[in-house]
Amino acid sequence: MRHDILWEKVQRILSGRNYDYGGVSRELVDYLLHQVIYTHATENCTIKCSKAEWQGLPKSKSLFYTERGCGLPIGNLTSQLFGNIFLNDFDQFVKHKLRVQYYGRYVDDMVFIHHSRDYLLEVIGKVREELSAIGLEVHPGKIYLQHYTKGVLFLGQFIKPFRKYISQRTKGNFFKMIDEINTLLDTDKRITDDVIGHIQSRMNSFLGILGQADTFDLINKARKRLCAQFYFFFLFNKSFSKVTPNLRNLLWHYTQPCLSIKSLMTC
Repeated sequence: MRHDILWEKVQRILSGRNYDYGGVSRELVDYLLHQVIYTHATENCTIKCSKAEWQGLPKSKSLFYTERGCGLPIGNLTSQLFGNIFLNDFDQFVKHKLRVQYYGRYVDDMVFIHHSRDYLLEVIGKVREELSAIGLEVHPGKIYLQHYTKGVLFLGQFIKPFRKYISQRTKGNFFKMIDEINTLLDTDKRITDDVIGHIQSRMNSFLGILGQADTFDLINKARKRLCAQFYFFFLFNKSFSKVTPNLRNLLWHYTQPCLSIKSLMTC
């Protein structure tokens, strides 16, 4: 994503409307936007992992290999917002010029649905041409054209007529996380607030994704796989879509009697 093109698109949106900036001047808004858009995330950054953990990471997914004046940090909220602004004109092109009725996009993932295979083949070429005009290209290895009965993989889900399933990759990552949680809780030491917060955040993140698909059996399987310690520290809500800390047990866990019992058990 080219910074200069993004900046021009943002300015065009702001100039076309009378926005209320909550008492903040337009000059300050422009300054902050310019700082966020044009600052390269690799400058003066802190790398918290070892170089070995970077092995196998495609260069296309690292800002250390992008051209100067291109790219935004993956996963940042501002990056997702700017991605939608950057591709808004493209969305209008698809809906109003190509007249694709069934079209969906989330950041850079897109799905097109049409009864004519030949028409979709034409769309691929026109999409490539339109995106190239703003410095983007379609990954040649990530274009899938198939019959609707096989479903479409979109945002970690297989979408089929009247139903949705979690992808095998998402499912695998979910159970990997369950095993990691069990490992974290399998200790005689006191569980810290940071660990509790980390587990709750990760668990609820996955449950939010799973809640968008037909995953009742999958969640039941995961519940049986969780260790007893998990149920000591956490509670599921009635729909099994969220976990919260069990405050009563946490309070006991942090008291001196509990710590004394644990110390005796490890003697």
